[in-house]
Amino acid sequence: MSGEFVLTKFLDKEKLSTVFLKIVKSSILFILLVSVVLSATLFVYYFYVRSVIHFLKHTCPLVLFYILTGISVLLNRKHTLVKLLLSFLSVDIFVHFVLRYGLMEGQIYSGHWLFVFPVLLALLANRITDKKVKVLYYSCLLLFAAYFFTQNTYTLYNQILQPS
Repeated sequence: MSGEFVLTKFLDKEKLSTVFLKIVKSSILFILLVSVVLSATLFVYYFYVRSVIHFLKHTCPLVLFYILTGISVLLNRKHTLVKLLLSFLSVDIFVHFVLRYGLMEGQIYSGHWLFVFPVLLALLANRITDKKVKVLYYSCLLLFAAYFFTQNTYTLYNQILQPS
């Protein structure tokens, strides 16, 4: 064995580095942008629990965001990373909804899944080949980022920094 981990015998290092470079080159800026937006959403969610989702005026952008994420899951369902994320999510659903552990604690079962959205949307961006569709896709993501930033800033200012 000579001190190597068992898994290194099964990993093809060239293939692993090629996949990593593809992901890093094509979507690092996109992942960074969406991660910042989702981190701000988590910050507002943590300090002002569930206020954003309950208002009807916020339903349309959130539904469109989840539709894009669902399209990514459908188009990339054969991708190993998507299968891994969905298997982790199914275990999490079993623990929280079937066993009812931490069902009323939003920070237990929601915050640690925020990384899934940028990963799935980055996989969708890699899947798009048509230039016009890619421009439309990135425009839509830019609108989502602007909406989430504006909403989080508004909620942070009105609900947390200036309580009545």
